Amino acid sequence: MRQWRVGSLSMGLLLIGSGIGLLYAQFNRLAVMDLIVKWWPLIFILLGAEILLQTYLNKGETIKIKYDVFSIFIVLIIVLTGLGLYSAGQVGLIDRARTELNSRDFAIQKNAEIALESGITRIILETSNIPVKVETTASNSILVHSTEQIRATSSQEANAMAAENDLLWQKRSGNTLYLGLNGSSSGWSKNTTVVLPENINVEIDSHQSPLFLKLASPKANWTLNEPGDCSVQIAAHADLLINTISRHADNIGGNLAWSKATTPSSGSRPEQTQAQSTLGNGTYKLNIINADELDINKLP
Repeated sequence: MRQWRVGSLSMGLLLIGSGIGLLYAQFNRLAVMDLIVKWWPLIFILLGAEILLQTYLNKGETIKIKYDVFSIFIVLIIVLTGLGLYSAGQVGLIDRARTELNSRDFAIQKNAEIALESGITRIILETSNIPVKVETTASNSILVHSTEQIRATSSQEANAMAAENDLLWQKRSGNTLYLGLNGSSSGWSKNTTVVLPENINVEIDSHQSPLFLKLASPKANWTLNEPGDCSVQIAAHADLLINTISRHADNIGGNLAWSKATTPSSGSRPEQTQAQSTLGNGTYKLNIINADELDINKLP
């Protein structure tokens, strides 16, 4: 009794057909995925045709038909693997993986200086959800320094990616100068330091991003709106009245002496704690509103 293993011939035909089809698609840039989705039932047609062909060619003979499960399984694995690799190439995953393997991290530095125009009495700084360090200076100009970690295949590519975004934007309205820091051009980490004149009123909108503030000799009022983790260092000779409004009574740390008052929650209004501390005569004000965590220290 002869035995016929169904699947062996189909495996051979499918391997030849799949190889030719994928090779042709590579050279002619054809989107064969749509055709594959439509024509995949041909696998069953081939298996059925193989059974009918063997029955026709061996009329009058007793044939034991056995399914070559291993061959059928190998056919499916090879075809699906080939299609998977081709699909990955079509959507750019292979090129992306190749680029990632050839990439490394570059630290790109960017600097900007803005001369303060006459008549400016207030600066509003928006930090665009990036960690920012803010310092004061006796000069009449604004300095911005940024270091951005960019992953690229070369330093030229990293510099080109960093150049896609300006370091900051500015707009004047009356006596107010609006400044905005642009986010990372590559999605990687970015450290930014902003140096502001000490004799100009400043308002910083942090949008819950971390903020480090170092005040040397402030001669104007400062307001910090909704910083995330906020750390403040103040020079020993500073002349400040510090006011904070926070959602929790225990989120204020540091070495200052505070007088606190808590307003209980009422309806939709949450509990709020107001705290106040005075350095020197308290001539100028530092207002900190709704910091997530506040650590404020007077330097020795």
